[in-house]
Amino acid sequence: MSVLSGIKSYLYNRKFNQIPDRRKIEGRINPSGRIGILYQVTTREHLEVLRHFKQWLIDRDKEVEIILFSPKLPDFEVPEDVYLLVREDLTWYLTPKEAIIEALPRLKFDILLNFNRQQVKPLHFLTALSTADLKLGFYPTDQKVFDILIDVPFHTLKQDISSVKETIQLISV
Repeated sequence: MSVLSGIKSYLYNRKFNQIPDRRKIEGRINPSGRIGILYQVTTREHLEVLRHFKQWLIDRDKEVEIILFSPKLPDFEVPEDVYLLVREDLTWYLTPKEAIIEALPRLKFDILLNFNRQQVKPLHFLTALSTADLKLGFYPTDQKVFDILIDVPFHTLKQDISSVKETIQLISV
C-alpha cells in the first residue's frame, strides 16, 4: 500500500466513523414506503435489470429511487430517473462531496437496498449516512452499517434481486 492510498484510507475511515450508528429498528418497517437502491453500475445490462426491479416495486405501490456509482462516465445513456454519481462527485478520499450529500435529500428511505457485495466506498458512505429504517445488504460486506445481510451463494445481480424480492415479501407480511 502506498503512502497516498494509506492517507486516503485513513481519511475515509475517520470521516466514516464520525457517522452516528443508526442501526436501531424500532416499531414497524413501512414496506410500502420509499425504497432506495444503491449499486455500482458497470454495464447497460445491470442498469436494465435494476430498472426492471424498480418497475416490479412500483407495480406494488412503492416509491423507488436508484442511485448508481460509476468511477467514470458510462458508455451508455443513464435515464433521468436514475441518479448517477461519478468520480468528479467525490472527494479525493472517495466520500461524496458535501454539495452532493446536500443535493440528495432523497436519502430518507424506509428501506435501503445496497446490492454491492464488496465495499464500494461512495455507496457504503451513503448507506451509512442514510436514515433508512431498514438497510439491507449482501455478504461479504461491512456489517456495521446494515440491519440485514443476505448470504446467498449466487453472484449475479438477477439472483440477488430474487433474494431481495423474497425478503421484501416476508417483511410485507
